[in-house]
Amino acid sequence: MRSAFGGRVFSPGAGLPAIWGRTAARSAQRRENRREGALDPTGMSRESPPVSVPEQGSPERFRCTACGACCRSLRVVLTHRDLLRLFGAVADLEPRLAWLGPDEVDMTDEPGSFVELSMGRRIMTLAWKDGGCGFLAAEGQCGVYAARPLDCRAYPLDFSEKQARLLPLLDNCEMAWDATTDLKLAETEDGVRWAELGEYQALVAAWNQSARRRRRMGQAKGSTAEFVAFLLRRARLPLEVLDGGLAEAGDAVLR
Repeated sequence: MRSAFGGRVFSPGAGLPAIWGRTAARSAQRRENRREGALDPTGMSRESPPVSVPEQGSPERFRCTACGACCRSLRVVLTHRDLLRLFGAVADLEPRLAWLGPDEVDMTDEPGSFVELSMGRRIMTLAWKDGGCGFLAAEGQCGVYAARPLDCRAYPLDFSEKQARLLPLLDNCEMAWDATTDLKLAETEDGVRWAELGEYQALVAAWNQSARRRRRMGQAKGSTAEFVAFLLRRARLPLEVLDGGLAEAGDAVLR
């Protein structure tokens, strides 16, 4: 299975899910590139050029055809802002989340996204159902398209270099090459994506500090529901929109 983070694609190894996100797979990519050839400063092998070569089409010409290939091949890591957008579109979001452990995904270069929970260290992702994203409708359309996470919006564009490029595309991607994408706008949106990651990791750090303190006091670190409530509380979403039990959990964490 293949994974991509912030412009890097790698094979995580048996048992690890494919992930689309921001930075976590860079060390794995570097390890792979060391076997294949010299590295450039970005961690990509000089022998492995970007996918946006002429015969593939340029980044601004790429058009998603809603084939659902990425939704069935890649897992999406979430931030608190992604949660806010999804809560506006989904009545019951908690069952739509999955919490992957360190043995399930390589997050070597993004340790700041691991959350300390009573169940252990976890990464918050969208849950899968029937071999794909839980929000993927039967006809292949996204059920929360307007509120989809920013990683979903960005894929497969990458702005980690001086110019835009495409990530290596999935073999079963049914892309078209007739779009006229505004790359400056897309790059601005990608900057927002990175800013939101910074915000999220600051919240995770605050939660983890509190979790370690609770552990020293002989208390539970906290559940997934408590963490979600903590995020939404800090992001200033009115808790009245949440389930009563979840709201109470959030209040308990913050006391």
